[in-house]
This record gives sequence, C-alpha cells and structure tokens, in this order.
Amino acid sequence: MFGSENTHSHHNYVESVGQVHAILDQIDEKTPIIIDFDETLFLRNSTEEYLNSLRPRSLALVLLLVLDKLKPWRWLPGLRGHRDARDWLRVVLSTVLFPWTWFRWPAIARRLAQTQSNQALIDHLQQQPRDRIIVASNGFTAIVQPILTAMPIQIDQFLACRLWRGGLIDRDRNKLDRLQQHLSAETIARSVVITDSIDDQPLLNQSAYPCLVVWPHATYVAALSQVYLPFVYLEKAKHPGQRFLLRAILYEDWITLVLGISLVSSQPVLHALATLCFMLSLWCIYEVGYIENDRIAEQYEEHPQLSETYHQYIENYDHRSPWLWASLFALPGLALVTAINTDLFSHFQELYAGRFAFDLGNYLQQGLITAIQWAALLVLLRLTYRVYNLIDVDTRTWMYPILHVYRRFGFLVIGAASLVGMLFFTSYIFARWLPYLIYRRGGDRRHFPEQLVWLVLFTMLLTVVGSGTHHFDEVFNHQALLAIAWLLFKSRHQIGEHTKRIHFLGPLF
Repeated sequence: MFGSENTHSHHNYVESVGQVHAILDQIDEKTPIIIDFDETLFLRNSTEEYLNSLRPRSLALVLLLVLDKLKPWRWLPGLRGHRDARDWLRVVLSTVLFPWTWFRWPAIARRLAQTQSNQALIDHLQQQPRDRIIVASNGFTAIVQPILTAMPIQIDQFLACRLWRGGLIDRDRNKLDRLQQHLSAETIARSVVITDSIDDQPLLNQSAYPCLVVWPHATYVAALSQVYLPFVYLEKAKHPGQRFLLRAILYEDWITLVLGISLVSSQPVLHALATLCFMLSLWCIYEVGYIENDRIAEQYEEHPQLSETYHQYIENYDHRSPWLWASLFALPGLALVTAINTDLFSHFQELYAGRFAFDLGNYLQQGLITAIQWAALLVLLRLTYRVYNLIDVDTRTWMYPILHVYRRFGFLVIGAASLVGMLFFTSYIFARWLPYLIYRRGGDRRHFPEQLVWLVLFTMLLTVVGSGTHHFDEVFNHQALLAIAWLLFKSRHQIGEHTKRIHFLGPLF
C-alpha cells in the first residue's frame, strides 16, 4: 500500500508519475479518485488561460499590468483579508470590461481541452471501470466547466469555486473544507488524491493515497505573457531595473523637449501634452531599433552584451504592433497640435459664443500635413536605425548622433524651436556622443560626467552666440535660464564630486 489513512508528512506523498500510474492500476473500481484540475488533469492554469483569451490583447494586458501595479485587493474594502482576491478581481473586472470574452470562452475551452488535457492520466483512469471520479478545483466553475465537459473523460462529480456571488468565500476555504460539504469523511479517507499543489496538503493528509505530482508537460503560463506592449522590452530586457521609461524617456527626453519647443509655443501646456504623445509614438519605433540591435548582436557578435531577461522578452516582439501603438499614441497629440496651429484654443471663447467660425477643412488639412510629416519621420528613423544596426561598429560611431537628431530635432515637425532651443538640443547631442566615442575607442565611459558636460556645452554655446550677435538678451532669456536651472539640478551630484576634487598643485603666487 502506498499510503495509509493516518496523517502523512510531505515525505510520505507519492511524487512520481510512474507511482501514480501504478496506484491507478492497483486500486479497485470502488476506490474514489479525487483529481486536481489546473496543471494536473488540465496541463495549464485555467484562470490564466481565460485571461489569455481577452481581446484586444494589448488593452487587456494594460489592464492586468495596472491591476498588478496598484494591487487593489490589498486595500479595497471587502477585498482585504481574502486569500485569493487577486485572481477573483482580475477575472471579474476583465469579464465586465471585455464582456464578449464570456461568449467566446466555450469555443476556446473546447480547443484547450483538445490540446492541453493530461492524456497520459486520462488513459490510465479509463483503463478499467471507476465508480467515482471527482474533479476538485480551486479554479472558477464558469471557467473550468467548459474545458472539463470537452475532455475525453467521464466525471462523476465536479467541485470548484463560484465566480460571482460567493466567489471570494469559496477561494478563502481550502479544498478539504469545500469537499467535506459534499463528501463523507469515509469517502475522503479511502480516496486517491492526485494534485500538484502543496496547498492541498490538508486534503492529502486525509486520503489513503496522497499523490503530490508535478506532471512533465504541465506549465504555468501567465496570461498575455507573449503579447507585445511598448516599452516593456526597454524596461525588462534592455535596461532591467533602471526605470528607463521614467528616468530616460519621461524625465529626460520629455522635459528636454518641453524646455526646447513647448515653452515657446502659444499654448505651452497643451503643446507639452501633445509632445508627450508624439514622444511616446517615436519611442515605439525607437524601441524596435533596440530590439533589432540585440538580435543582430546575438547573431553576429562573438560575445554579445545581452541581459539575462533578453530571451524571456524577445519572443513577444512582432513587426506590426509597434507601428499600431505609434499611431495610437500620435493621434491625441495630432489633434492637440492641429488645434494649436489653427488657433482653435486662442479663439475658444469666441467659438463658444458663436463669434468665431471653425474651419473644419483647414483643420483637417493641417492635421493631414502634420500626420504625413510625422509618419515620414518615423519611417526615416526606422530605416536609419536599420542601417546603424547592420553597419560595422566603427562606422556606427559617426551615425550615433544622427539617431539623437531624430529624438530632438525631429520634433520640429510639431512645433518651432527658438534659437535657445536649438542650442539646447545641439549641446545635448554632443554630450551624448562624446561618451559613445570614448566607448567605441576602447575607453571607459562609466564615469563620464554627461550631465555636467551638457551644462558646460550649453552655457558655452549661449555665450558664443550671444557674444557674436551682441544680443545677450535673446539667448540668456527665461527659456535659457530655466534650461540652465534644470541642468544644474540634473548635474548637481557630478558638480559636487568634481568640486571636492579641486585642488592646486602649487602656490598661485
């Protein structure tokens, strides 16, 4: 006998597939068999597969990421204190926001039953007559039932958790407690229990044949884990742990563009918002260059510098999605910029009072021109980055600043820059290029004071232009002072480090 009716320790559990098959061959037909569903009878997690069926996939992934970031199950009244509130809330909210999933699920469940059933276990269960096969799941009845119904096995009893009313209560209780409502203690005590989860330990300990087995082809696949989402590769694979979206894109790129272009717009706040939309649009395509760069490095370089998470996230990339996301991000920015360029906001009160005639034709024409220009910019950026990635490493040194020209001067498509803004962008490009030159020439760029160099170059350019034109008031204006103040803040640590190292080698006089 493989077990006993007494309480078992973890070491008494059957833990191999072969032993499970031997038990099923040995027991008589009257021995009850209690089987876990997820990753046991079904080789995937039913909840994750349901969430994986949400469409559109990108929007659904955004919802799941936001939920995992906010973790409302930890602080919302009515959810705090519930053990498995996360799964329940994710499924309920997804069903409410993507209601068509509920109607698509039965067909999807049938396909999953065909491809993800544990056929080896099912074959052994059907080798001889069985009086009682019970499937007990911690999943939700409404999700599991359609899959189970389509499986090639006859089930005598099915017990799972409710989804809507009472769902949280069911998830809080362990499997043994829920089974005891429907099965006698004697039935459980002489049963075979087959599960992969140590959470079922109370039930295993009450059974005659406790089987805690991880099946060879059973895999937990997180919902929508293979869906492309912009900036995820940058955050998780290219620059893991560096908060690249916040630090490099929002904090540096966006603020630089706002100071260089939006600040001199007739509607600076609205233009800043439009710039944010267009910047995210551009970065959707710029990220493709990063992805391609890593793929080419893996293919052609002897010792490619790839992060540990590279292979995990590279598979999610597809060629069409970045362009779709770039278009979606650009649309609200296009609407704002066109409204600014056609003076719609300047005459808003007159328009509201009926004293200003809105020229829809002009608005659409201006919007179309900007859209074509922006699309052309993104195509040129993509082609340039493609050439950069495929050209020899030495030549990349001279193409590197061109990529940064796109990231700064490319935004002249959506707004004019002042002389100060042009100098601000130029000093940025050189400050970024210098450490890259050092790196490609075999030097160490890790301690290069990039922010401080940017500040020095910008101040020098302002001084030179002001001196040459004799119009210091035009270059040292409020825009320049704000830019200098921001660079002083960004380079404060580098200034402090270099100030501490200042010393004289000998007497001055």
